[in-house]
Amino acid sequence: MNLVDTLSEITTDLVELEENEPFLERLFQLKPGVWTDLDCLCDDLDGYQAQLQALQQSFQERVRVTWLVYPAARYGDGYSLILFFAEEHQWYNVALYNKQRLDQDLAQPKRTLVQVV
Repeated sequence: MNLVDTLSEITTDLVELEENEPFLERLFQLKPGVWTDLDCLCDDLDGYQAQLQALQQSFQERVRVTWLVYPAARYGDGYSLILFFAEEHQWYNVALYNKQRLDQDLAQPKRTLVQVV
């Protein structure tokens, strides 16, 4: 797999997989339009930090990420755009994400399973 394919796969997983919600929580704590290094938001996600560090050795600039409110979404209110960008390779990936759903999920108390013996 080449660099561009790997970046696309990683960034897609970060947005789509439930176990990567900590990445989304950290991203949405930033103000819309504020760019940050992607690896700063992934430092404790299994495997991603190592993958990103390995990719960073392939080029000098860092992969950056930001988000924007997207009020024109045809699906309704609460959607945002997540933008990933690596300038050196002119690579980007854009995702449409339902931030309102994530906000609602985070507002609900976490359930824990209790085993009754």
